[in-house]
Amino acid sequence: MKIRTIGNWLAAVPFAAAPLQGQTVKISPGYTSIGVNATLQYTATVTGLTPATVTWKVNSITGGNSTYGTITTGGLYKAPATIPANGITITALGSDNKTFDIVYVNVAPVGPAITATNPASPIPTGSYTVTISGTGFATYAEVMESGVVISTTVVNSTTLKVQGYHGPAGPSSFQVMNPGTLWGPPFNVTFATAGPPPPQTISPVTASVNLGATQQFTSSGATGWSATAGTISSNGLFTAPSTMPASGKLTVKATGPGGTASAIVTLINPNPQTIAPASVLLNLGATQQFSSSGATGWAAVYGSITTAGLYTAPASLPASGSDTVTVTGPNGTATAAVTLIPPTPMITGVGPSNQLPLGIFSASVMGSGFGAQTTAQLNGTPFTTSYTGGILTVSGFYGHSGPANLVLSNGSVSSQPFSVQVGVPNALVSSAAARRFLEQAAFGATPSDATHVQTIGFQAWINEQFAMPQYSNYSSLAGQSQGGMPQVFLANAVTNPDQLRQKVAFALSQIFVVSFQVTVHVLQKSRRRNL
Repeated sequence: MKIRTIGNWLAAVPFAAAPLQGQTVKISPGYTSIGVNATLQYTATVTGLTPATVTWKVNSITGGNSTYGTITTGGLYKAPATIPANGITITALGSDNKTFDIVYVNVAPVGPAITATNPASPIPTGSYTVTISGTGFATYAEVMESGVVISTTVVNSTTLKVQGYHGPAGPSSFQVMNPGTLWGPPFNVTFATAGPPPPQTISPVTASVNLGATQQFTSSGATGWSATAGTISSNGLFTAPSTMPASGKLTVKATGPGGTASAIVTLINPNPQTIAPASVLLNLGATQQFSSSGATGWAAVYGSITTAGLYTAPASLPASGSDTVTVTGPNGTATAAVTLIPPTPMITGVGPSNQLPLGIFSASVMGSGFGAQTTAQLNGTPFTTSYTGGILTVSGFYGHSGPANLVLSNGSVSSQPFSVQVGVPNALVSSAAARRFLEQAAFGATPSDATHVQTIGFQAWINEQFAMPQYSNYSSLAGQSQGGMPQVFLANAVTNPDQLRQKVAFALSQIFVVSFQVTVHVLQKSRRRNL
């Protein structure tokens, strides 16, 4: 790294008059070393200036640049991505543009990283000798453990051997620094007091291996190896069997001072069983020939398949819309996906009379090609469908009277639009008018009552009501108190068809008030007369 001389450094600083006594700017921290692309927060303490603000510069450039690094108005410096040829200065210029302070920052590469230690963590406490592995170790590299530089021997560019002493048990870390670099990233370890050996471990703990192929396993201090299938050497080199066992998985076990450790091996057949075609699109009830070398068995989830691989699709569409064909052979199993083409729905009628009531409705649809997957739309609005016992029911709420088109769909396949009448055709009055009329002339409107009024009109409905016989009967209240009168009247008003008579009776009851009771005064007067 090129270091500027004091003369060069002073030449790079813009000339400024000496600050007045008592006016100072002080930068903190002072000289610092950081890595490339690293950040460092600077602060400036201003005395005797108002306002007490500063302008930050890098190598006399306000805000800095990509070559020497940048600094924010708040003093956050970010080092450049590459180390510049010249040194780097940080300047804080006071608000009087005269008073300033300058510090030097050293940008250096980060030291090499450690990838492993031997022994691995935990390391016994006390005096220790540890082999450190990594890359890029230079001659005269140094190692620090928990902030203390320890004795280091450079074996080669990938191996260091260190000696030190660590007393108390607990976490620690190693770092490496090459000449001209910063300390590398910490490699965390744990120191533990001597005791029982740690549990035995194995690496890798899972592996996928082709039949007949090899896989190296490791386990620190292992004294024995075994495998439930295949073979394994004394140094952990596993060789998979040449034929697939029943489960397709096996266990490799290492035995050592810490007990045993196991790894699971999944065997892969490099020449697996195949099936052709691997996917097919079929109509319901159609056939497809599948083939597979050496096949010993065939199966299908919904359709049927012969021992020769001739598949017949099911007659009805399953909820998934697909089927799976499975073949068994000398190299395991293979599957093929069958996408079933749904039937085209056909509507022949909507009950009753191809007419739907205005508002909430539930109607059975007649036709063919229906199933649990069938959906419905009325004039483009989706509605709820249910398919039970071979009957498709469409239900929901539709608030527009007049002709409408019902369309059923099985996925991407749709029926031809089927015209239905919503509400009363050629109605004499609107649905809203019929309901308002029944609110006035009766005790509310049921859907069928409103439809009837729409069909025959107001006057015809009144004529029907005039012609109705009397249904109400209050004889059950004879000899009783008037307490039961409201219940009987409510039952008549809700259940009897002569709604106009009930509404008029209710209106008159608000004008003429009668009572079942005979006053005591009248009874006493009657007794005197009899005397």
